[in-house]
Amino acid sequence: MNSNQRIKRYGFTRVLQAAITRRLEQYVNLHLWAILTRPVISHYELPEAHAKNFEFRRLSLEDLLLAADNPELHLSKQFVRNALERGDICVGAFKKKQLIGYTWRSLTRAPITDKLWIRIDSRPQRYGYKA
Repeated sequence: MNSNQRIKRYGFTRVLQAAITRRLEQYVNLHLWAILTRPVISHYELPEAHAKNFEFRRLSLEDLLLAADNPELHLSKQFVRNALERGDICVGAFKKKQLIGYTWRSLTRAPITDKLWIRIDSRPQRYGYKA
């Protein structure tokens, strides 16, 4: 995705912030993290256009191990096993029975990077990652 596409999708301010953050990490070894919050909703209605074209569901161990064989999905079998052992869940989007996207959710703790983790201390909260 080029800069113009990123600006169109995320807005100029967010793209600029991301560029500055990358430079700070690269040249000063300063890492900044922003955590966006929003209320947890108990009921969500899928837009009709999405419901017609996609299937969304929680992924099984079998789904995830199969996905780990696809290098485009950036999942390793060890990552999958570790996440499931922590109690994390993964929800996937399918188009014509092919997994085209996924997101992980944790109610306890999860990696932000190899060396930095986030811990969830209160309920109802969750952390979404590796989408």
